Amino acid sequence: MKFFKDYKWGIDLLGVLLFALVMLPNIVYWCIPDFTGLDGNQILAIIGYPFQALGLAAMIVLVRKEQKRFSFLSLAGLLTWFCLLLYYIAWVFYFCDFYNIAVVLFLTVAPCAALLSFQAERKNYIAMAPTGVFALVHLVGVLMVWL
Repeated sequence: MKFFKDYKWGIDLLGVLLFALVMLPNIVYWCIPDFTGLDGNQILAIIGYPFQALGLAAMIVLVRKEQKRFSFLSLAGLLTWFCLLLYYIAWVFYFCDFYNIAVVLFLTVAPCAALLSFQAERKNYIAMAPTGVFALVHLVGVLMVWL
């Protein structure tokens, strides 16, 4: 339990914003009827979703007691927003009906990398563990379908 002593309950508003930005294209995707699906392996998806939820919850509600302001110019800060930008570019390609394995990989890896780099910058190691498991399971599930 010594590990948890560095954290407190709270709300990381930047974490909420990042979560919303990652989910926004997914909501648009779900609202488009008859759009070609990007479904991965459903069994792995079911395994991965609880880890995704745990990672996101920990990212948003567990805050380090000594947390500093988010550094947009740190390596992890830059990587967070660069991955988010790549993710949105991949969605543009996808919504323009141009997608292949490269686009699908960016749609899979970029948001996970953005979340992990944000969590690393925040030193939220509790959130990184389940997010990392989700990223791996999500990637394997997509690769099983697309390769």
